Amino acid sequence: MRRTLLFIPAIAQKFLDKAHERGADAIIIDLEDAIAPDAKATARNILPKVVAGLTARNLEVWIRINATPDLLPLDLAAAVIPGVTGLMIPKVEHAATITAIDAEMTKLEAKAGMASNTIGLCATIETPVGILNTAAIAAAPRLRSLGLGCEDLAAAMGVAPLHIFLRGPGQTVALAAAAYGLESWGVAGSIANHSNTTRFSREVRLSRALGITTILCIHPNQVTIARGIYHPTADELAWAKDVVAAYEKSKGEGIGSITVRGQMIDEPIYQRAKRMLPA
Repeated sequence: MRRTLLFIPAIAQKFLDKAHERGADAIIIDLEDAIAPDAKATARNILPKVVAGLTARNLEVWIRINATPDLLPLDLAAAVIPGVTGLMIPKVEHAATITAIDAEMTKLEAKAGMASNTIGLCATIETPVGILNTAAIAAAPRLRSLGLGCEDLAAAMGVAPLHIFLRGPGQTVALAAAAYGLESWGVAGSIANHSNTTRFSREVRLSRALGITTILCIHPNQVTIARGIYHPTADELAWAKDVVAAYEKSKGEGIGSITVRGQMIDEPIYQRAKRMLPA
């Protein structure tokens, strides 16, 4: 399970050179918002070099592409290359968008000598229409995750990207992702003000409580904060070990419900505890 993802602009070489030091579970090379229009072509052209440099350091690489009609075909042709784990598609509103991209990627993978479905997709939901269609989008092919685009969604609604607004959309995305076995990426809050670590910490904790599996970050400090929050504490791990050991013993004796540390333990709680422990 990925817990932290770090955006790095495709042309920010000094940040790319240090990507392996940041502790993120994967790097998202950004071709979209972080790249000015007149630098888009340059960013596409250097992708093979950028991807090779990151994968040489054993980093997982995703690419956020542009979804506008003029840029999408160019970005797909540039990004479907060996070494890329997945593509992040912005502002997805309908499942048909992902279906069409999947078909084009299958052609590009074959052209590159890659097996079909080698590269996954993240559908980013960041408009009101996308939120209303989240469940249908989650059933689209090739998806590995759903993303919550907090800033764009808040802007579309004319409100600030505060948790009080984003907790509803955040849980919608998290529920749809869980229903289809996908990860859910994002923060039910803003990631733009990376210097306000107190606010970010609070919103990451709230996002975890909503069921969001993976935190999107734009600064290394955010990666450190999110990793600390998503990693079980020593007390949580000790509780999980006690629950798993006691429940598995009780099941072997034909008992389906027990008490551990004053708490009733049955199958759902056992499964939650089991997921907390290393495989």
